Order: sequence, then structure tokens, then C-alpha cells
Amino acid sequence: MILKDKKLVSLALVFSVVTLCPLLDAKERRGAQLKIAQKDGGQREGELIAVKPGSLLLQSASGGDVSVELAAIDTIKIVKRSKIGMAALIGGGVGAAFGVIAGIVSPGFTSRGVAALEGAGLFGGGGAAVGGLTGLMISQPKTINISGMDENRLRATMEKLRKQSRVPDFK
Repeated sequence: MILKDKKLVSLALVFSVVTLCPLLDAKERRGAQLKIAQKDGGQREGELIAVKPGSLLLQSASGGDVSVELAAIDTIKIVKRSKIGMAALIGGGVGAAFGVIAGIVSPGFTSRGVAALEGAGLFGGGGAAVGGLTGLMISQPKTINISGMDENRLRATMEKLRKQSRVPDFK
């Protein structure tokens, strides 16, 4: 009987390894989304693949690679993913937890359960609003004006961008 149980456990283990391994694949590193305004008025947009000496390599939405010379760039806007929903959810949860505690420990209510629910609703709504506004503020795109930037600042800026590229160690 014990041998049969061990075989069953072994079979289940092998089955789970075979079926779950594809789910464990590491995600491919994504580069920052950039919107580039060029000095001639042109616009380029795409994922930052690599920072090359004297240029940026982007992958456009159509899938093609585009190289943009640094000398032709006026501004670079780093577009961030929206964090409003997650921040509102966290703020609402923290606020609701605080409201439940405040409702339970507050004197004067006949029912602590009702007080806890009222506190959760009141503080949860306020926490969600504050969290949403915080998420909005941290999701704002960052604009870098490289036109007229001195060589040292430009080098430091490109090094920061290199860390946000899909291939940060490109030489």
C-alpha cells in the first residue's frame, strides 16, 4: 500500500513539473516607452531597445527598429504605466483597515460591527481617493530636454536611460 502511495505522489510530482514549467519562464525584459521630439519637428515613439554611442535604438509599435541620432533629438519623454488603480486599491485597503479599527475602539456605539463597517466605508473611500491621486502623480511622464545639454550631463542622462533599456549592457 505504501509503495502504491509513493508511486502516486511521484506521478503527481512529475505531472506538475511538466505542466507548470512553461508557466515559470522568465518574462523578457521590457525597455522604457519613449516619445522623442526631434529638432526638425518630427516625432518618434517606441520601446527603448538600446542606448548606442550617439543614438537611441527604438522598436516602434509596428515592430520595426528605428535609430534616432542624439544630435537630432530635442526632448525625450519617458512614458510610465498608470499606477492609479493599484495605488487606489492599496489606499482604500489601508483606509478601510484603519476605519475598522477606529470603529471597534470608538466609544458610544451600541454595535461595534456597525461602527466598524461605517469606519471602513468612510476611511476606505478617503484612502482610495488619496491613493488614486498619489498614483496619478507618480504616473506622470518624465520629460528630458537634451537640446543644448553639455557633454557631461548628456553622458549621465544616457547612462540613466541605458538602465531603462531592454538591452542595458549594449556596447
